[in-house]
Amino acid sequence: MAGICAFGREKGYGWWLWVILGADTVIYLLDSSRSHEVPEAHFGPQASGVLEVDRYSGYKAMAQVKSGLIVLAFCWAHVRRDFVEWARVGQN
Repeated sequence: MAGICAFGREKGYGWWLWVILGADTVIYLLDSSRSHEVPEAHFGPQASGVLEVDRYSGYKAMAQVKSGLIVLAFCWAHVRRDFVEWARVGQN
């Protein structure tokens, strides 16, 4: 699972905290970029498995995802937002 959050934006400097969870490990990566290159570099070119992510489109640009080594599993809480929006629009 990978997640990111922003902080330090008020002064014009942006940093992203990437949180990567494993079975028995938590890794925190602090980076000035939200680019797909951050998790891509962390996991390495031969990484494989399922990566649970939010709806950030940058994950789709990862080389491991494009090659099929990593499959993206989108967080249900984030995907739910689409259904709530569709229901709202459908009522109008």
